[in-house]
Amino acid sequence: MIFRVGLMTAACAGFLMLSQAAEAQYGGYSGGGGPGYGGPGYGDDHAAHCARMQERLHEVRYRMQYAAPYERERMAARAEDLRDRLRAECWRH
Repeated sequence: MIFRVGLMTAACAGFLMLSQAAEAQYGGYSGGGGPGYGGPGYGDDHAAHCARMQERLHEVRYRMQYAAPYERERMAARAEDLRDRLRAECWRH
């Protein structure tokens, strides 16, 4: 039992040291491929933006199914706006 605790502590310390070394080397980004490849600004932000809009579109469509009839038209307009933005910003890339 004591050996396991010591081994787990050493492993956690090693991971902590490696993450700090990677942060120092790559300026806060420890992703694969080295600097300039897959780091922030290399499509990650755009992909996350598109994923959030896609999720929002699904949420609006789902909520439309259970919304009151007087709210469906407004929600349908919102869904159409989101779909148009997705088409313009994400689906053509």
